[in-house]
Order: sequence, then structure tokens, then C-alpha cells
Amino acid sequence: MIKLSKKMMIAAGAVVLLAIGIAVVINIDTTEQSNEMAQNENVYTIFSESTEDILEVQVNNGGEVIRAVNNGDWTINDLTTDDVDTNKAYGLAGTVSMLTSKNKIEDNPQDLSQYGLETPAITVVVKLKNGNENKLYIGDKSPTLGEYFIMKDGDSSVYTMYEFKVDTLMQPLSYYKDFNRFN
Repeated sequence: MIKLSKKMMIAAGAVVLLAIGIAVVINIDTTEQSNEMAQNENVYTIFSESTEDILEVQVNNGGEVIRAVNNGDWTINDLTTDDVDTNKAYGLAGTVSMLTSKNKIEDNPQDLSQYGLETPAITVVVKLKNGNENKLYIGDKSPTLGEYFIMKDGDSSVYTMYEFKVDTLMQPLSYYKDFNRFN
């Protein structure tokens, strides 16, 4: 009888632990969704287009111009698809296709030089298949945020852009030519 009672108590304890586990999982999912919705309210969209709608991305990083073109396959600077890593070329378009920022620094800045935007370090031109063209200007790195200042032509606000995206835009031509055909 005592053995049966112990087994019942262990089984009851397992059921209680299972019920607590399910309740925790349900509450975690709800909390994550709420946090995600709250974060989306504080995100600024600088530029957003499907990579399928992008015809060309031209990046002038002050010394070298990289031009990624979508001719069915993505190529760089008029090189053939045999001479470049088309995945990296597509990645360049993907980098600029969705630019968001959590930081809107200033509306209508009087002095663009404080952000390095008077003479930007990087200029990006995105040409779309519908004929529209968008220009993005990337300036200095923020000393406090560790992100780069960015403006879009036609938008008078200064935002910040993640460093890893700028790193992609700064890649030289040799980066796109370096690939393994077995990737």
C-alpha cells in the first residue's frame, strides 16, 4: 500500500510539473510576441524593396565603385557569372534591400558635417526595375552608438545604420571574385 501511495505521489508530482512547464511555455511565447511588437514600433524604415525588384546597386566607397546588376543572375562590374561569386553579388542587393534603424538622430540637421554626411564616405544608388532610383549617403561612425550615420535622398532625417551592413558595402572587387565553385 505504501509503495502504491509513493507511486501515486510521484505521478501526481510529474503531472503538476508538466502543467507548470506548459504554463511557462505558453507565457514565454506571449511575452516574446509582445516584445517583438513593441520593438517594431521603434524601428525606422530607411529603405525597403524586394531584391527581386532591384535592378542594380552601385556603391561608391570613395575609392572603388562596385556595381551589382541583376541580369537574371547577379554579377559585379560587368564580369561574367563565371568570374564572380553571384551569391555575394546577390548579398549586396540583400544588404540594401531592407535598411532599418532603431535610432533617428535628427530631423533637418543644420550641419551635416558633424555626421560625415556633407561629403559622405559611401554613396549607394539603388535602381529599381520600375525605373525609380534611390540614393543613400553613409557618413561617419557614431562614437557612442558604434553605428554609421545614414541619410536617404529626399528624407531630411539622419539615422544610424548597423556596422555589419556598412562592412558589406565596403568590400572591394576582389571580395566578389574570391569564391569556391563548390559552395
